[in-house]
Amino acid sequence: MPSVNELLQEISNNIFDIKNNATIAGYGSIGVDAPVVIGTIASTPQLIDGFDAELVSTPRGVTQDLLTNSLSLSVKGVWTLYIKVSLAFDELNSGREISLRMFNLDTGLPATTLFNYFVGRNTGGVNLNVSLPFEVSPSAVNQRWQIQVLSQTDTFTNCSNIGSTYSLTNSSPITELT
Repeated sequence: MPSVNELLQEISNNIFDIKNNATIAGYGSIGVDAPVVIGTIASTPQLIDGFDAELVSTPRGVTQDLLTNSLSLSVKGVWTLYIKVSLAFDELNSGREISLRMFNLDTGLPATTLFNYFVGRNTGGVNLNVSLPFEVSPSAVNQRWQIQVLSQTDTFTNCSNIGSTYSLTNSSPITELT
């Protein structure tokens, strides 16, 4: 039979495991229901705007700001970003490249990562998808993030955002959030 001290140690170890492996819920999501003209996409980044729907009615740890087409996080830790951007544009007979990036509305700076995509020949639209975990430091809490699109090599004319979603979920252990 285990001693009282051994039982207490086992309970302590189990509590530690729960704190290090349980995650805190955090989530929010916005979307575009009605197509929105965004103009020409070229080397100057264009805001993916027109977000007109809060896809989560009661977000947790995320501020959904339709006015600025942005999401902000109220808790530090590891979050997962999910983006789907659907664009329509004039069809051209050449292969093209297009890029997606995040932009910090509060600092005025883009994220360092640029997601590049190839748009095939003779196409009048593209779906851009991103899903990745990233870390939010305490200094980045409550900063608003937008989505931008650009092309460093080509021009896409008469572009419209025909349906996009922008979501964040938290995947941090409880101990990282305290």
